[in-house]
Amino acid sequence: EGKRDSFFLTNKKHKQDINKNQDNKKQVKQKQFDKSRNGLNDDEKKEQKEKKPFDKKTYRLKKYSKKYKLEQWEEQRKKKMLHEYKKSMKNEAVSGTYKPKSFDEDMTDS
Repeated sequence: EGKRDSFFLTNKKHKQDINKNQDNKKQVKQKQFDKSRNGLNDDEKKEQKEKKPFDKKTYRLKKYSKKYKLEQWEEQRKKKMLHEYKKSMKNEAVSGTYKPKSFDEDMTDS
């Protein structure tokens, strides 16, 4: 067999370069996506990992203080009241809407 024309030879290097470029594009897009996502910042991860030291004084205040418990109770009560109000408003008929009245067929006009 004679020499082949260079046009028909497979160019392996060229194919590998194309694949590398595609991989690089994917990595760049992934990095941009990660940057735009919420919750993946390194600062936030560090803050979550670091534990605050235990403060015995504040713990005891929260546990035994009637003032703190009263504040908690008031907040919960406000939330419940607001929830009940929204629930009642949702179920209540809206003014200005047409609601056909039902009638009995047995009733006659007289």
